Amino acid sequence: EGTVEVRSKDSLMQQARYVALSAVQNAALGIERTYQYLFLPYAGGDDISLLGHNETVYPAYLTYANLTYYLSGAQFLGSMERESCNGYVLSRAGGGEIMMLWSNKATAMQIAVSGNVSLSDAYGSVTALQAENGKVKVQFGSSPVYVITDGSFAKEEYQSMTVSYDPVEKVKFSPVQRIVISPAFPEKNAPVMPTLENVKENFEGVDSGYQFDKGEKATVTVTVYNFNDSAMSGTVRASVPEGFSVDTAPKRVSLEPYGSAVLTFTLAAKDLPEMGSLVFEGEFGGEKTSPAVSKVQIRRQ
Repeated sequence: EGTVEVRSKDSLMQQARYVALSAVQNAALGIERTYQYLFLPYAGGDDISLLGHNETVYPAYLTYANLTYYLSGAQFLGSMERESCNGYVLSRAGGGEIMMLWSNKATAMQIAVSGNVSLSDAYGSVTALQAENGKVKVQFGSSPVYVITDGSFAKEEYQSMTVSYDPVEKVKFSPVQRIVISPAFPEKNAPVMPTLENVKENFEGVDSGYQFDKGEKATVTVTVYNFNDSAMSGTVRASVPEGFSVDTAPKRVSLEPYGSAVLTFTLAAKDLPEMGSLVFEGEFGGEKTSPAVSKVQIRRQ
């Protein structure tokens, strides 16, 4: 096991800013969903995750949670593109409006707004703002802030915009496409996964295929799922690369609606000069399922 590299404060703050801004900017472009990669860290490194080892909360997790809290269900009203800052104004699902602001430098500005006004920093710390002559003073920098009101912002503060999302086209799957084949291997045959050390050494020693000793026989468990509302019957067969053998006779399987069944195949490892593909494929009603493909190889000596 290698040591875990400690991320710098600058790295953590840059990630926190990016997570929030990329999500809102994508939404303003009509992108309905943005997925943040990665939530939990890989073994040996955590340079892009929202949580660290031992579930340490990184700033990016907080900025993402705060963004979700304030903008969930909100609708874009307008954008702000000024020399000193950028931002968006949105109507909130529960009433009132919210302005999200950020800048590349320390900025102070007056904002015309009505109602009770508060300010949240990127991480959820909230303070009340007192208006003078219908304006509040807001100070911020590269991390986004949220100006929240139960009233509204003056229309001259932003340029009106409309965001529409393309409707998601429903995909209709055929009955055989609703059959899913999922193989499982013994734990001792697991691939050799990347660590911090071998990643630095150009993945030296990483073997991404399931590992078998020469002459070894292993039982592969194959679960067949039926995601149809009617019963399905068919067969599942296996094919192996050169250097392996398997019981190749198709195995019959009957599946209840939304049910599953377990099949077992005996895989024998003889010799294999390089990694190959073990394939499980079903046939139901004369149609073939999507194959389940697993990489297999002889364990290095």
